[in-house]
Amino acid sequence: MKAANVILGLDDTYQFTEQSTTLEHGEQMIVFTDGVTEAENAQKELLGFDHLLELLQNVQQPIDDQTIFDVVCRFSNGSEQSDDIAIMNIARK
Repeated sequence: MKAANVILGLDDTYQFTEQSTTLEHGEQMIVFTDGVTEAENAQKELLGFDHLLELLQNVQQPIDDQTIFDVVCRFSNGSEQSDDIAIMNIARK
């Protein structure tokens, strides 16, 4: 499922379209706030969605919310963040 709407809370008059999906056994869906892709390193570079995907391709374990958080922490390397970071993993066992 690909996101196709604006950011929640940005425009209280925006009419959102509903989408639904069914996760099959063993599938998962991970959603996260923009604080993940806007995480900064010491050089003030943003992680970004493409770089996040690139870093996740090098992970040798199943990808879940903790894996994404660990990648963000390694990228930022202790730099103070300017936004919240929230990650939710929805899985069907």
